[in-house]
Amino acid sequence: MSSNNTDLINQLLSLPVDFTMDPLVIPTTTNVVRPKKSRVTLEDKDQKTKERILRNRAAAQESRDKKRRYVSDLESTNKRLEEENGQMKKKMKHLEEENMSLACQLESISKQFAALQAQIKFNTNSTFLFNDFCGSARIVKKEIICV
Repeated sequence: MSSNNTDLINQLLSLPVDFTMDPLVIPTTTNVVRPKKSRVTLEDKDQKTKERILRNRAAAQESRDKKRRYVSDLESTNKRLEEENGQMKKKMKHLEEENMSLACQLESISKQFAALQAQIKFNTNSTFLFNDFCGSARIVKKEIICV
């Protein structure tokens, strides 16, 4: 190595080293300018607090009123549905009674119809037998007359 390079290295090594700084971190300025905040007076804070309390109170009242309206609507709907349910029960009872009555009438009419069918069958058979009997009686009568 040349003596010139050696002198340069020695000069660099003789410089003071600050061990409080991390060599990997880029140093920034420590004096950061912050924006000025407008100072809020105590009266302004009190006024804002009062306004917030009033807004909150109004919102709470509106919420209570809304709940009252909702509950009132539910109660009126419930009352209407209970009345409608009562009417439907009455109508259903009436229709069940009417259905029972019609079922009894149907059974009675079916029995009458069966009795009439039996009577018609008997009358048809009786007429057939009567006609056969009459026919047989004529034949016998002719034979008696002819003899």
